[in-house]
Amino acid sequence: MITLKSIFKRISENITGYVPDGEPDTGFLPKGRVRALGSKNKPDAWFDGGGYTQMDFPVADDIFGPGEKPDLTVSKRKTPEKDSLVTKQKRDGTGLMERIKLKDILNEEASKIFDQSLIAKISNNIRKICKVSDVEYDEHRFSDGTGGFRFSWTTGRGQKSGQISMSLMKNGKHTFTCQAYYGGMGYATSSPKYGYQGKTNPKLSKGISTWRDLTDDNLLLIYKEKEKHIKKNNKDVDKWWDKEKDAQMSSYTREPGRGGTGID
Repeated sequence: MITLKSIFKRISENITGYVPDGEPDTGFLPKGRVRALGSKNKPDAWFDGGGYTQMDFPVADDIFGPGEKPDLTVSKRKTPEKDSLVTKQKRDGTGLMERIKLKDILNEEASKIFDQSLIAKISNNIRKICKVSDVEYDEHRFSDGTGGFRFSWTTGRGQKSGQISMSLMKNGKHTFTCQAYYGGMGYATSSPKYGYQGKTNPKLSKGISTWRDLTDDNLLLIYKEKEKHIKKNNKDVDKWWDKEKDAQMSSYTREPGRGGTGID
């Protein structure tokens, strides 16, 4: 099981390493130093392993200005490091690096309940319906049998978001949530939350006491039932956003000094 502790450990393993792109995370070159790609003065793994030839050799300017000295100087020493799991470096025949993202690690064991291919299929359907690039899946499995699962998605921070989920309750009255909204708490532009939260459905909960009772058939049945709600919620929030955009544009063009007359 992947835990937050193990994720933090993997991240900390990688902090002392370098960023293969070299710029700008590895700092700047001193005045007068020639920028030579590769391992000469910066760690450019992409250049070393790609078979490239440098044609131009720019000379670094003085970023502090004539006669000014930096308040702090840093000396860097490169030491051998072991491959971490967050940015594991796999070498192929050309010696190029393949970076493994944190999201990929999380998805290695996305579910202990459902088949990964079914989760992927549902996620792809949601992407098409809601026109989003990323759909995340997470689940909770507690020892007393409570817990649940959720698919969530967004088009960006403070923009259109949505979710469908099932929460397994100790009393057997399991609940379902299916929502879509724009913005959210803390954002100036926020829509109502379309859909519902914490709604029971005895038909979908039949035969399910704990998360251990859930099967792929249950997930497929739940999604088929909720898909029409996902479509409706997405349509409602898109309609809200279209009206909001028109209202903002109207206000903008009518404001004095912004292309409008400011006269009603």
